[in-house]
Amino acid sequence: MKLFPIALALAAPLALAPLGAAAPVAAVDSAPGVAVAAKGRGLCKPGETVVFSCRSGTKTISVCGGTANGANYAQYRFGTAKKLELSYPASGTGTMQWARTGYSGGGEAQVSFTSGSHGYTVYSRTVRTNFDARGNMPEFSSGVLVRKDGKQIRDISCTPRDSGNVDADAAAKFMPEGEIVYPED
Repeated sequence: MKLFPIALALAAPLALAPLGAAAPVAAVDSAPGVAVAAKGRGLCKPGETVVFSCRSGTKTISVCGGTANGANYAQYRFGTAKKLELSYPASGTGTMQWARTGYSGGGEAQVSFTSGSHGYTVYSRTVRTNFDARGNMPEFSSGVLVRKDGKQIRDISCTPRDSGNVDADAAAKFMPEGEIVYPED
């Protein structure tokens, strides 16, 4: 079951390994294979499951799941088909986890991880924005929230804003369930 077209844009925040700071995340060379973008697959390779993917400007944000040597893995990737700028984890399972919750008239799904002092949350969210006679007018959004030392420093949106979707059912196959990360206001 796919959760609403909500986007947890984990992708861009990784690439931004926050604003001028060196990203404490593994370089692409050590990732389980270089991503080859295929239509609709973002930076996920053939044979991998797309957990999340969207564009953010000229870059692509993807969370891909697969099996290697009999073990499941998930990996966050940011960049282009020609050049991955960031991937996490380099190998193994890292700290990636998924979560989802319901809201009145909507809900949210996320994939989160921490690397050094930075935290990343890829999200897709549906929020009800109207409660009058006009009915429910949901607002969809997706992207990646980036935190440094626990403080949100960036929200990188998918373009268009509602183009990403965290597939919580797929995420559950490749990483443990965690808790929802709520953004700062």
